[in-house]
Amino acid sequence: KPYFLCNVNDELKLAEKIKDDEVVYRPLVADECGYFPYKFDKTVLKLLKDNPPTKEEILDQVKSKIDSFMDIGERDKHLIMGDLLLSYCQEWINTLHFPFFVGETESGKSTALHLFRWLGYRCLYGEDIPNADIYNFLGTDEEATGTICEDEAQEIAVNREKIRTYKNSYSRGALKPRILAVDSRHKRQVFYKTFCLKLFAGERSPEDKGFKERLAVIHMTEGTPKHNVKRLNDDQKQELNHLRNQLLVWKVLNFNKGLEHFESSLIKRDQELWEDFLSITADTKY
Repeated sequence: KPYFLCNVNDELKLAEKIKDDEVVYRPLVADECGYFPYKFDKTVLKLLKDNPPTKEEILDQVKSKIDSFMDIGERDKHLIMGDLLLSYCQEWINTLHFPFFVGETESGKSTALHLFRWLGYRCLYGEDIPNADIYNFLGTDEEATGTICEDEAQEIAVNREKIRTYKNSYSRGALKPRILAVDSRHKRQVFYKTFCLKLFAGERSPEDKGFKERLAVIHMTEGTPKHNVKRLNDDQKQELNHLRNQLLVWKVLNFNKGLEHFESSLIKRDQELWEDFLSITADTKY
């Protein structure tokens, strides 16, 4: 049964609906999500309520999963780890970078996207995702309502509307105006809020200067990871779901606390792409 997971005076509560002024919100049912729905049984939820996870504990578990599924350098593992937690912190940041995994076939370039599909915050995964689906997924109510992972993105610059949307959406406040028409006489303008974390994978990064300036390009080569994230057994799925539930509980319990700002000494574009990212883990051993 669908519920909202709520923070009421720093305590986890369930709600069948939420009323805000004159608007009543209902939770999505599983087939409306576009991502793996978060699922809790009563025992697990009580355990997480009684023993809420800390940021450091969650990062340790995320790092362990990355070690298991990806054979890459430590710097790139830490980038993925930070961005995965960042996907649950998007209300607290102003600007971000977009990871782009580049490599030939068998290089594992899509592995990070599939890991985000299992663990990232409300992650929409696909290839050549239509613009209308992006707008409807992110919506008009609030910013950063999810994460987008787009695979086989080497030709993304051919779609000029999408590339303009993505270039603008690395900073808070990004809007995409659109006219919705029922018929020729009934039209209205709406503004889709497109700011959110986006990840990409492809055989090469697209040749668009403005878009490339917003990317963190990770070059992938063929390796021998311990496990394949695309071929999970039941125990591995259960472990990933449990970690994902911990990430959501941590987000909800810490929603009103925000982040302690990290002074990086970076300037201009480097500051925009990295300062908020560094703030995510600045108070941990990472």
